[in-house]
Amino acid sequence: MATKIICNIKKTFTLFINIFGVFFAGILMLFAFLPFKLFFLPIISLSLLLYFYINSHNIWQNIRHSLLFGIGFFGSSLSWIYVPLHDFGNINTFFAILITIAFILVLSSIIIFFGIIFYNIHRKISIKYHKKKIYIILSIFINFPVFWLLQEFVRSKLAGGFPWLLLAYSQINSPLAGYIPIFGILITSWLTVIIASSIFAILFAYKHKMHITCYFFLLLIIIIISVGQLLRPITWTKKSNNKAIAVSIIQGNIPESLKWQPDMIYHTLNIYKNLTANNWNTLVIWPEAAIPLVADNPLAKYFNTQLSITAKQNNATIITGIITNENDHYYNSAITLAKNYNIYHKRHLVIFGEYLPKFLSNFLHDIFHSLHLELPSMTAGKMIQKNFNIIIANNHVIKAAILICYEIAFTDLLHSNLPQAQVLINISNDAWFGKTYAMWQQLQIAQTMALQTGRYLLIANNNGISAIIDNHGKIIKQSTPYTRSVLHGYFYTYNRNNPYVHLMSLIIILILLSAIIINFILLFIIDTDV
Repeated sequence: MATKIICNIKKTFTLFINIFGVFFAGILMLFAFLPFKLFFLPIISLSLLLYFYINSHNIWQNIRHSLLFGIGFFGSSLSWIYVPLHDFGNINTFFAILITIAFILVLSSIIIFFGIIFYNIHRKISIKYHKKKIYIILSIFINFPVFWLLQEFVRSKLAGGFPWLLLAYSQINSPLAGYIPIFGILITSWLTVIIASSIFAILFAYKHKMHITCYFFLLLIIIIISVGQLLRPITWTKKSNNKAIAVSIIQGNIPESLKWQPDMIYHTLNIYKNLTANNWNTLVIWPEAAIPLVADNPLAKYFNTQLSITAKQNNATIITGIITNENDHYYNSAITLAKNYNIYHKRHLVIFGEYLPKFLSNFLHDIFHSLHLELPSMTAGKMIQKNFNIIIANNHVIKAAILICYEIAFTDLLHSNLPQAQVLINISNDAWFGKTYAMWQQLQIAQTMALQTGRYLLIANNNGISAIIDNHGKIIKQSTPYTRSVLHGYFYTYNRNNPYVHLMSLIIILILLSAIIINFILLFIIDTDV
C-alpha cells in the first residue's frame, strides 16, 4: 500500500513538473522581446520544448506540451489584446476576456498542429533506429527547426496573418541579426531554432557517449554565431546622398477616449499646428489619423488648405494620417500637405478592428448590435501603391514608402515599393494598446524591418514610441512614451535592395525540400540492418 502511494506521489510530482516546466518555457519567450531584450532566452526556451517533445510518451502528452507552451508564450506576450477590446472597443469584460483567450488558443493550435507532425515523424524514426542514435539526432536536428519555421510562416499568413513575436525580432541585438538583411526574418528564426536543436543534440549525444557528434554540433553553433557577428557591420544597400535630411516627428499624445469627440477637434488640431510651427525647415511627420476628421469634412478641408499654403511658402512637406472617403468607401490614409499631393491608403487592415470578412459580417451583425458596437467598415487600399514623392530643401525630391500602424510587420507589402523607396515612414497610433508591452514589441518589429530592407525608418506615433531607426536597425533617437513632444533628428536615404529580396523564398524552399528528402530517406530508404 505504501509503495503504491509513493508511486502515485511520484507520478503526480512528475506530471506537475512537466506541466509547469513546459508552461514556464513558454513564458520565458516573453523576456526575449522588448522591453526586456534577453535574446538568448528563445534558445533555452525552445531547447526545453524540444526536451518535452522528445519525452512525450504518447500523442496526447505532445498536444498537452504544445498547448501549455503556446498558452505560456502567447498568453504572457499578447495579453494586451484585452486592452483595445475592452478599454477602447467598449466590449464588456466577459467578451473581451473570451476573445483574448480564443485568440491565444488559435495561435497555440498552430504549434499543436506542427507539434503532432513532429511527434509522429520522431516516433517512427526512433522505433526504426533505436540502435542507431545518430539518425535520431539527425531527424531531431532537421525537423524541429522546420516545424518552427512552418508555424511562423502559417501564423504570418493565416486569416490575414499575425507576424508578431517572430523569433528573428528578438535577435535584433544578437550576432544572428547579421543574417536578417541576407536571408530575411523567417530564415533568421530558423537559424535561432537550429542553435536550440544543436544544444539538445549535444546533450543527447553526450548521454549516449557520441563525443564526435557533440563536437560537430558545438562547432556548428560557433560557426553560426561567428559568421552572423561578422556580417552585422556590412551595409548591403547604397547611400543615395551623403547629406543628412532633417526631420521633425510630432507626437501629439491625444487620449484615444477624447480624440474623436466633437468638442476636442479644434483643440487637437491646434496642438499639432503649434508643435509644427517652429519646424518648417524640416520634413514634418504627424501620426496615424492625427487629423480626427474625414478629409472631405469642411473643417478638414480648410485646415489642410491653410497648412498646405504655409508648407508651400516654406518649401516644406507635412505627412499626416487622416480618414479619407472615395465614393462612400472609407480609408485609413496618409497624405502630404505640400507643393505636391501624395495619398496612400492602408493596405493591410486589422481584422475586427477595421474590417470584417464578408462571410462574417452578416453572422456578427446581431452580436455587434447587441453589444452596442458598430461593425468595422474600412476599405483596404490597393496592394500596389506608389511611393510618396517628398519635397525637401532646395526642391530636392526623395521617395518614401508609407506604412500605417500594424503594416510595419508585413514585409511583403514593400516588395512593390523597393528598391525605389529611399526611406520608410510608419505612422501609427499605439494609444489603443494602453500602457502595455505592445508598443515596445511593435518598435522591435520596426527595427527588424529597417535592418531587413537596409533603409532608415521614421516612426510617428500618437503617444509613442516615435523613433528614428537607421539602416542597421539601430534606434538613433526615440521619444518618451505617453508625452507630448517633437522628436528632432536626421536621416539618410538609401538605394538598392538587400540580398533577402532574392534569397529568402529560395532558401525556404530549399530547407523544406531538404527536410522532405532526408525524412523520406530515413523512413523508407535506409535499411536498419546495414
